[in-house]
Amino acid sequence: MEDWAASSGLSGRSLARRWQAETGLSPSQWRQRLRVLLALPRLLAGEPVISVALSMGYETPSAFIAVFKREMGVTPARYSGS
Repeated sequence: MEDWAASSGLSGRSLARRWQAETGLSPSQWRQRLRVLLALPRLLAGEPVISVALSMGYETPSAFIAVFKREMGVTPARYSGS
């Protein structure tokens, strides 16, 4: 975030405030939502939750599952019908 801010001539805090104003999400909320959206096709293709979670940068599958459930309203297994 600091690199993006510097390249745009803003401070990190200014960029974060603009990000929030434009998207309605904090940068970390936006990143979490993006990770969930990128995971959807892989889960629907039948890829195991553990491999999707770890490849998306989560330390544990349970951390990914918690974020997924918060964003989508259901667990990855329920979403993909597994």
